[in-house]
Amino acid sequence: MADIRKRRLAELPDGTAVWLRPLRPEDRTMIQQAHDGADPTDLENRFFNASFSMTEERLDYLTVLDFVERLAIVCETADGYPIGLARYGLRDDGNVEIAVVVQPEWRSRGVASLVLQDVVDAAVDNGHTTVVGECLATNLGACALMARLGFTQTAASDGVVAFSKTFDTEC
Repeated sequence: MADIRKRRLAELPDGTAVWLRPLRPEDRTMIQQAHDGADPTDLENRFFNASFSMTEERLDYLTVLDFVERLAIVCETADGYPIGLARYGLRDDGNVEIAVVVQPEWRSRGVASLVLQDVVDAAVDNGHTTVVGECLATNLGACALMARLGFTQTAASDGVVAFSKTFDTEC
């Protein structure tokens, strides 16, 4: 089990070296800038709303993490440029919900698979047995990613597809 609280070297399928590290409260500016610079289609794919606004409360929620109920991992280039982020958060039903976002110029290079698998592994290591996620049916890349990671489609309505994967955490 990797120490998710430390910066770790990883490799994309094409051999590119990247760093994985936990998101920190001091990353607020990075999150705000990424949101402000995002294409409306990307905002809709991530938040299901192209006009989603980033409030101070939302920034707190996204950046103040306990590493058990809520966790986020940043994927950075060798020189520290953030190229992707995945997270999970504990829901009221006891499942953890995942989300991932990747800079457009880094898509289709394995960033989402790498960082999302890291987050899913951390969720399971923390004792969470069911991981769920949703994406727009029009977001074919996200739907394909969930299938590649072994998630099962559990529902589809109003243009949103739900996925789930249950893990055996018994040793």
